[in-house]
Amino acid sequence: MLTYPGLFTSGALFTQDYLADGIRASAQYQAADVKAARAAIEAMGGRWRG
Repeated sequence: MLTYPGLFTSGALFTQDYLADGIRASAQYQAADVKAARAAIEAMGGRWRG
């Protein structure tokens, strides 16, 4: 059980790598249609930087 307050105040509980891995493993991230998102951004006049 993680109840040590120092984990929260130091930011050690949720590191950037930990969060990025969790996001990439989610079904929503894996189901994202990048080509459709790019087309929608370009249709709005935005520029894709990726």
